[in-house]
Amino acid sequence: EEVKEKTTIISKGIEEAEDKYTYLKALDLKGTSNRLTLIDSSGDVLFDSHVAESNLENHLFRLVVQEAMKTGYGV
Repeated sequence: EEVKEKTTIISKGIEEAEDKYTYLKALDLKGTSNRLTLIDSSGDVLFDSHVAESNLENHLFRLVVQEAMKTGYGV
């Protein structure tokens, strides 16, 4: 439940932010056990809090993504 609450807060922040990438970078999750990855509808990584996006493969067929596409939430 805690992860779901944090996800909801971050999601609202992204929606309200003038620049979602600046907002996400400002969260500064490096050095924490929390990781945030933003993907587009085709599974391409747009942002990752711990790894350069260019180093990450498409996430579309990951179980957590498939779960989120079906239910609206995946961890």
